[in-house]
Amino acid sequence: MRRGAKKLRWKQSKRYQATRRRKSLHGRKVHEAVALGKTIIIEKISYKAWQKQFGKVRSVSSKSRRSRDDELANTRQLVA
Repeated sequence: MRRGAKKLRWKQSKRYQATRRRKSLHGRKVHEAVALGKTIIIEKISYKAWQKQFGKVRSVSSKSRRSRDDELANTRQLVA
């Protein structure tokens, strides 16, 4: 490097920082699970079925929100 030359730094976007944080949290969860025992049995789950159950995006459409509210109202009537 030349004398007096500035060292270039990598500019990290907010999205990149969020990805790094999420990946580090995933690793932390794995280490916690491994700390519980030596033998870990994992259930085989269909990725598509998982997405159908929980959705790719966290936002909820108005139609499904309305049906969820109807289900809650029905549950409240059963409990009361």
